[in-house]
Amino acid sequence: GLDPGHPIAQRNLALMELRSQAGPKAVLRLQELLQAGRIAPKEIESWAVERVCELDLVSALDLLPLVAPKANIPSTPSTQQVFDLGSSLEKDHPALGEALQGWSHAVWGAQQAQESRAHEAVRSYRQAVRLLQRGTRPAAGDGKRLAPLLRVEFAAALELAGQTAEARAELDHLSISASELVRVPTWAGETLKDLGLLDRLSEPSAP
Repeated sequence: GLDPGHPIAQRNLALMELRSQAGPKAVLRLQELLQAGRIAPKEIESWAVERVCELDLVSALDLLPLVAPKANIPSTPSTQQVFDLGSSLEKDHPALGEALQGWSHAVWGAQQAQESRAHEAVRSYRQAVRLLQRGTRPAAGDGKRLAPLLRVEFAAALELAGQTAEARAELDHLSISASELVRVPTWAGETLKDLGLLDRLSEPSAP
């Protein structure tokens, strides 16, 4: 087997830590790999984009100092500060900048949905989908893979705005894991439960 200390093993371990929300551990590992020239900054940046596209902002911000050391990153940024950070990064790090702006639109969409501003929420989620779709990894058959959680929230916003057919279409063939299902916010879960769609989401879709 591969030596646990081998750079490839360390890289894979760091990626696993990121995906399990153990960002600080991953950063220490990646710092060593970066200093040894065993990983390219662009690869770390692609991981940061992936985490934002999965709506995991915390892990992405953990990585950001390795990607953009001069970026001004607030310790507990507001949604507007995340959007502004994305705007400031867009020139040198376009994929990451757009992803951060997309994340912000998703958060604003959720807030608007909870405030019964359904049509504004749909507009915000459409912006989030547009921006985050660019950074997601390819998926067979349907172009780019959007985070299941984002699709669920977007569908719930569509339903609140009376766009039931589009909401159902958004959820067609969607497979969502148990770990993702527990992240569905209450407002979205209740909206989809009323439609009878939430139970469908707990079952993996047929290929």
